[in-house]
Amino acid sequence: MKELFLHSKEAGYRYESEILYDKNGHLNGWVISEIDSNHHRHEVRFNRNGNVVSELWTEPWGYSEEKEKQPVLLIEYDENGSMKRKILWELQQEEGLGTDWNYVEYDAQGKIIIDTRW
Repeated sequence: MKELFLHSKEAGYRYESEILYDKNGHLNGWVISEIDSNHHRHEVRFNRNGNVVSELWTEPWGYSEEKEKQPVLLIEYDENGSMKRKILWELQQEEGLGTDWNYVEYDAQGKIIIDTRW
């Protein structure tokens, strides 16, 4: 269950917030999003104690009216606010192979765990 509780526009940005509930209706956290006029989104997710759990940046992708939101950066935090992992997506185009989204995942120390780039 989620509830939209804020929607405002300022200086070319739109702000949205959602309250998140678990299946029993208890507060599970909330999400605050900042969306620019090009539909790039920065989303910050909080747990029920108010600690930041993750940050996500997305950008529009595709040619339809309802453009798919492609993640470009995700940072996850532990309960103490320290970075747990970071995933960075990039669009790669390789001659003869087409275009694809690939990503690199880093651990808390910045060491590469997964690298799907060509």
